[in-house]
Amino acid sequence: MMKKVSWLFCLYAVMVMLTGAETAQAVVCSSVELNVCTPALVMSSEPSKLCCQKAMEQRPCYCEFLRDPNLKQFFSNAADRRLANACGFPYPVCGY
Repeated sequence: MMKKVSWLFCLYAVMVMLTGAETAQAVVCSSVELNVCTPALVMSSEPSKLCCQKAMEQRPCYCEFLRDPNLKQFFSNAADRRLANACGFPYPVCGY
């Protein structure tokens, strides 16, 4: 299990190099900001306050993450939907 978590951290670090554009709300889209959510996503544990804060900050970027073939697998699964629900915001609906 620890190997899987470490692998996810490394993968997120690589993914941040592939993202980083700014949205109209001046949010810097960075999937690495969501590393704090890995325990909640991988082990289905309750997300921390910091995780929810980061997820809410990155919320305007979710559709961008979903369009990125390198990130899509991490942002289009049931665990990510549970995270959004646990943090109290709706999972985004993207127009594509």
